[in-house]
Amino acid sequence: MQQLPLRLLARLQGSCCTDPVSYGDTNINWTQIGGQPDFVSVTSAHPNVLRMVQALIGGPVKRPHRNRGTYVHFPREEIGGLGPHNDTMPAELFGMVYLSDVPPRSGGTSIWPTSPQRLYQCLESEHRCGFNPNEKYSPEFEAILDEVKPVEFVGGAGDVIFLHPAMIHSAGINSAVHGGGTLRIATVMEWQRARPPGKRTLWWTLNDSSRAVSRGPRDRLEYNTRARPDGFFAPAMDGRDPADEAEDEVQLVWHHDAAEYWPYEPRPGDMWDRWAFEQAPDAAPDIVVEESWWERHKIDPPNTIFKIKDIAKLDDDGVWQIIDRAAAPAEAEAEAQARASE
Repeated sequence: MQQLPLRLLARLQGSCCTDPVSYGDTNINWTQIGGQPDFVSVTSAHPNVLRMVQALIGGPVKRPHRNRGTYVHFPREEIGGLGPHNDTMPAELFGMVYLSDVPPRSGGTSIWPTSPQRLYQCLESEHRCGFNPNEKYSPEFEAILDEVKPVEFVGGAGDVIFLHPAMIHSAGINSAVHGGGTLRIATVMEWQRARPPGKRTLWWTLNDSSRAVSRGPRDRLEYNTRARPDGFFAPAMDGRDPADEAEDEVQLVWHHDAAEYWPYEPRPGDMWDRWAFEQAPDAAPDIVVEESWWERHKIDPPNTIFKIKDIAKLDDDGVWQIIDRAAAPAEAEAEAQARASE
C-alpha cells in the first residue's frame, strides 16, 4: 500500500489533467480524482484500511465510493497560523492517508488531543445524525484552543491517521525554512457503517446563513442551514414566510462519501458506546457494497445545486419536508418536475 498510491496518482494525473481543481495561494485541492475507482480502491477502500475501520467502529462497514481527492500543500517561506476546525458531515470516522513523505513542520495534519471527549458533551447527537451543537459548544471549543497544545501527524507515504469526527484538526504549517521543503500530498477519507433499511436523508445545505442566528463563533449556523436527519429544514429563525424560500438555493458537498444521515437519536452518555474496541483481532471482514448516495437519490455530481422547491415540499405546518427520492425515485422526480414548472 505504501508505494501504489503514488504510482497511481502519477498515472491519473497524466490522463485526467482536465479534471476540475481548486487553487489557493498555498495549496491545490483535486477533488475529482477522489471519485476514480482505482484511486478509491488503494486509499479509503483498501482492504487494510477497511479492516481498521471495522476494528474501530464495528461492522457492517459501508465500502466508500469516493473520497475527497488530493490536498496538496506547498511549502512557504512566510509561516502562517493553524486553522483549527471541525468537519460536520455525517461520518462516523474520518482520516487522512499521506501520498508523500511528510517530515516535521511540512504540513502534517495537526490535532488537538482530548477535543472529541470534551466536545462530545456539547453535542445533542453523534455526527452520524447531524451536527447538533448546544450552547456549550462554542465556549468549550475556544477553551480547548487555549488549553490544549496541538500535535502534528508526521509519517511516510501510505501512513494513515484515523480520527473521531469531533476531533479538532487543521492542516499543518509547511515551512520552506524549517520543514522538509516538499509538497504535502494527502487524501482525506471518511467512513460510515452500512445504513439500515428506510428513509435516507441527504446532507443538504441552504445557501443562506441569514435564516439562522449564531450562538457563538464555532457553531457555524448549522442548525438552521442544514437539513435535519429526519428529513426537513428547521424554520428560519427570523420569522420569514417559508413560502418565500421556494426559489432559494440548496446544495450538497458533492465530493464527500458520507452524505446520508442516520435516523435521529440522542447521543449515548458514553461516547465510545457504539464503537468496537472489544472486537476480536481476527474477525472476518464485514464490508457492504451499497449504491452510492448520488445513484440512490438520482443526482449527477458535481451538479448538486438546486432550488429548495425542487428537492422539498412545503407542508401545511410551513415546514419544508425533503422529498424521499431514494424510496420512490420515479414519483419524487415527477413531483419535483411538476413543481418546477409551476
